[in-house]
Amino acid sequence: MPQTGANRLRMYKAVGLFVFLVASPLVSQSDLPMNVSGIVMGGESGGTVGGALIVVRDYQQLDQGNVSSKWESHTAADGSFSFLMQTGCYDILVSANARFLPLAKRVCIRAERPSVLKIKLKADPRPILLQR
Repeated sequence: MPQTGANRLRMYKAVGLFVFLVASPLVSQSDLPMNVSGIVMGGESGGTVGGALIVVRDYQQLDQGNVSSKWESHTAADGSFSFLMQTGCYDILVSANARFLPLAKRVCIRAERPSVLKIKLKADPRPILLQR
């Protein structure tokens, strides 16, 4: 009987190790936040747009926790931005100055490849500047 118990214990350990090795990459890839970076460009020339407001919304969440200060940022002077995000799909809103039209798009972040977003704003053909 002790020989059978030892064999069973070895088998359970081997199965446990196999399950751990197979399942842990799947869990870790989807649960760990990823750095999502990007750049905002604008107009015909495609120059970078600094100071643009970027708001990210997890549209799959129904409560108000899906929009918070961690999901809002401004681009740096070189047009770059980054967020720490889980894998999934998000709505991104980008609004710059009066020269560019705002942009909203849905993007999906996947764990198997790095996410670099390139956002191109279109020039506003008729910008309306308010006078005082």
